[in-house]
Amino acid sequence: RREAKLAKTALDAPLAIFELVNLLSMVNAINIWRSIAIFAWALILVLFYYLLANLVRDEKMLIKVIRVFIISGIVVSVFGIYQFIASYLGWPSFLGEYYLPHIGYITRVHSTALEPLIFASYLIVVIPVIFSLYRMSSPPIKHSTLLVGLTLACSVLILTISRGGYAAAIIAIATILLLSRRQLVK
Repeated sequence: RREAKLAKTALDAPLAIFELVNLLSMVNAINIWRSIAIFAWALILVLFYYLLANLVRDEKMLIKVIRVFIISGIVVSVFGIYQFIASYLGWPSFLGEYYLPHIGYITRVHSTALEPLIFASYLIVVIPVIFSLYRMSSPPIKHSTLLVGLTLACSVLILTISRGGYAAAIIAIATILLLSRRQLVK
């Protein structure tokens, strides 16, 4: 019988502080139900992080998780593009009324997320992972699939109209380029 122990990670303290600040910020929330929903979403993501940190113990399992992650990123990106097109064609788009196009605005897609900002947060994790794998000489996923995924995810990130998402994606990609350049110099 194996003793169940949680793996300790470098993100334990930062994640605990982040969740504590989220919880405390609900005191001043204008919309308490939205604040609770966003807190719950962040908590689910942290729990998912710990689930992965404790289940992924070898390279084979890591490659499977990365494949599922990238494929799910492609699927929700395709659905986001469908939402964008469907909103203009009058088809069911599953968008909230306040995300539909108004005079001078374009549709803000959120795919399967609660809102565009949460979807953008998801994409700024997917895009750097795909970009990093695409830069590898022999990635665990075909380069053509990675290119399609990167193109779709970046396109849909633009359609979220999340300036923070744009900035985060640019910073993540710049960091990857700087780190990979540093490795080439060594």
